[in-house]
Amino acid sequence: MKNTMIIASLLVLFMTIGFALSDDIPFGANEKQVKQFFSDEGYTFKGIDRIEGLLFVGGTEFETPSHIFANIAPDSGLKEVVITLFTEDYEAISKYRSIRLTMIGKYGKPTDDFELFTYPYKAGDGYEEQAISEKKCYLDCFWTNSITGEKYSSAILSTNTDLTVQIIYAK
Repeated sequence: MKNTMIIASLLVLFMTIGFALSDDIPFGANEKQVKQFFSDEGYTFKGIDRIEGLLFVGGTEFETPSHIFANIAPDSGLKEVVITLFTEDYEAISKYRSIRLTMIGKYGKPTDDFELFTYPYKAGDGYEEQAISEKKCYLDCFWTNSITGEKYSSAILSTNTDLTVQIIYAK
């Protein structure tokens, strides 16, 4: 069986999904605070890319082995967290839908919610993974906070032969 990367990108906004990000690790947190948070959460420090401003840790997220990149700007601190989940191809869509439901439970009905298929594929035909790999299926959902303007999204995409799920939180 082939491993598939599920990538989840999170811009951290004092909130949680999967892992317990909270007021302990707000936007703007410095490198030391971010490293301490992930250490306290049981993640293993893997390294830092000072050019890109990325802190890299490994652990388990959404009950799946994962790697996490925290994007830390020198002048403004933590601005992004990218989670990469490793799963089997056959689990990718169910993992996306599970994460999507978690986000719906937290943020309510998505502002936009898409499951678009291009001929010859259609929802429920049993070829969803193949359709995504061939870029003939697009699963995506978006939330916009009307008060703060913050945006969240969850999508399943294809890169080469691997399926990926991205979760993004942004101001």
